[in-house]
Amino acid sequence: MTREVCTTAGTPHAHRRAGGSDDPWSAALAAAFRLEYGVCFRLALRVVRERWLAEEVVQEAFLAAWQHGPTRFDPRRGPLELWLITLTRHKAIDAVRHAEHVKRVRRHEEAELHSATSKELTEDLLLRSQAADGLRDRIRSLPVAPAAGPTACLLGGAVAVADRSMRRDPAGHGEDQDIGRSPSLTHPAP
Repeated sequence: MTREVCTTAGTPHAHRRAGGSDDPWSAALAAAFRLEYGVCFRLALRVVRERWLAEEVVQEAFLAAWQHGPTRFDPRRGPLELWLITLTRHKAIDAVRHAEHVKRVRRHEEAELHSATSKELTEDLLLRSQAADGLRDRIRSLPVAPAAGPTACLLGGAVAVADRSMRRDPAGHGEDQDIGRSPSLTHPAP
């Protein structure tokens, strides 16, 4: 097959040389595919830089040529090969732009997720800080016990009072007084 086969897509000569298909455009495109696939693939690979994507680009270019070629290809503007190469170049550029768009969208979504997570963490820390401030205020409002007198401590909702100045017996047990709800919460003094 010669290059002239592709540039004369609508002639009966191209139809016969391309394999006898009923559609002259399909026959000419099939011949162009066999002749120009390598050129189109190398161009696409140079633009997109990934082999699998270059193959996809060439397939898309030839599919678009097959679907829309009879209405969009004008042999007065140049040969079919150049039109296919141009079409491949445009599809490759579109693929790169699409990949960049997808990356931008993913980065934006990750930034939003990080921002939302940071905002939730900030709100959580703020709520904890406010709760801690409230607890500190309640502790400050408690009456102050004398240093040598009984010391109150909250244990499971019961109040136990231990006299720090208690004497210990030789066995090491204290003589605690329990004024709380549960007599089992008495503890030896330190």
